[in-house]
Amino acid sequence: MCSSKNFNTCALLTGVGRSAVAVIGCQGPSAIETIQRCFDPASQRPFVPQVIRFGNWIGPTAEGTPADDNRPGEAVVVLLKHQSNDGSKIEIHCHGGSAAIKRILDDLCQCGVQYQSSQPTSLCAEAEIILSRCQTARTAAIALDQVRGKLSDWADGWLDRLDRLDRTSVTSPSGAPPSGDDVLQELHAATKEILSYAAVTTRLDQPFRIVLAGLPNVGKSSLINAILGYDRSITTPIAGTTRDILHADTVIDGIAVRLSDTAGIHASAEAIEREGIERARQEILKADLVLAIAAPDNPAIDFGELGVPRIDVLNKSDLVDSLPTDDTVCTTATTGQGIDELLDKIAGALGRSFPPRGAPAPINARQTACLSAISKANRTDSAIQAIKALLLSDA
Repeated sequence: MCSSKNFNTCALLTGVGRSAVAVIGCQGPSAIETIQRCFDPASQRPFVPQVIRFGNWIGPTAEGTPADDNRPGEAVVVLLKHQSNDGSKIEIHCHGGSAAIKRILDDLCQCGVQYQSSQPTSLCAEAEIILSRCQTARTAAIALDQVRGKLSDWADGWLDRLDRLDRTSVTSPSGAPPSGDDVLQELHAATKEILSYAAVTTRLDQPFRIVLAGLPNVGKSSLINAILGYDRSITTPIAGTTRDILHADTVIDGIAVRLSDTAGIHASAEAIEREGIERARQEILKADLVLAIAAPDNPAIDFGELGVPRIDVLNKSDLVDSLPTDDTVCTTATTGQGIDELLDKIAGALGRSFPPRGAPAPINARQTACLSAISKANRTDSAIQAIKALLLSDA
C-alpha cells in the first residue's frame, strides 16, 4: 500500500474474491485516530506495535460521541504494524466476504481516508505467488511462513526500533543508551543471516540440479534408474550409450530435484560423441550438486575446483574386496545397495542452507537486493529507507 506524509490511505491487501479472512491496510499520519473512531476494542489498552487487538468494527463516530449501539458490529482483529513520526501502518483482519470488506473500506473513506485500488505487491503477496508454484511440502512451508508475514514482521520490527532510536533514549543494561552504530551492527548481522538462505529460498519453485558425471561405463544410467525407482535411462554394457543429457524430476527428502544423466567424459574422435561430452561439461558447471561416479574398473575424474558441492560415489562396489574408508558412498545400482545412504547424502548437501521453520527469508531477487542494501546501510536513515524499499512503501 502506497503511503503519504500528508493524508491517510487504505487498500485491500489480500486477493480479490471471497476468502476466510481479508486484510485491509490503513496507513498515514492519523491512521490510529481514524481506526479508533471506527473500532470498539475489547479492552482499553493503548495501541502497541505488533500486539493484536480484538473487538468490533462499529463504523465512524464523531469525535467525543458514543458509538451507535443500534448499528451491528463486525468482529475484527486490528494490528498496529508500525508507528513512526511519519505516521502509522495498521492492518484490519476481518471476514473475507465482500460485504464485510466493502463496509470497512466505505467507513474508512467516510473518515477521509483515500482508497487505493492498486498498490505495489506486498511481501506476503509476493510469497503467495511463489507458494502457488512450490512442488513439495518442504519448500511450500518456507513460502507459507513468508505469506504469514515472517519477513514483513521482521522488517516492521526493525523499522519500529530504528524510529524509536531517533525519538527516544533506550537504556541498555549497562546504563548507557545504545549508539546508532551498535544497532546498525546488530541489524547487519540479522540481515546477513537472512541473506544466507537466499540461495535456496529464491528458488523454492524450481528443482535443484543434480548432475551424474564420470567416465563411460561407470553405471551412471543404472544409478539414476535406481534413484528414481524406474527405468528412465537406457543401460547397456557398451560404453558411450548416453550421448545427450537425459533429465528426470523427483523428490528427495521433500526437496524437488532434477537428475541429469550425462555422457561419459573421455577423449573421443567421433564428432557426435564429442558434442555429448561437451554438453556434459557445461551441465556440470550449472549444477547445484555433482555426483562424481567411479567404478572399480574406471576411476573418478579429476574435476578440479567445481565451485559446487560434490559427492563421490563408487558404483559396482560389489566387485571390490576392499571398500574405501573416506566419505565415498559405495553403491551397487543393480541391487539397490547403498542407494538409501546416497539419498541421505544428497538431502544433507542440498538441505544444509534451508532456513529453520518460522524464519524470515527472501523469496525473490528483488527482496534479496533490498536486504543486501540493508546490510550495507551505514546510517540509520539510509537503513530505514532500505527497509521501506523492501516493504514496498514510499521511501
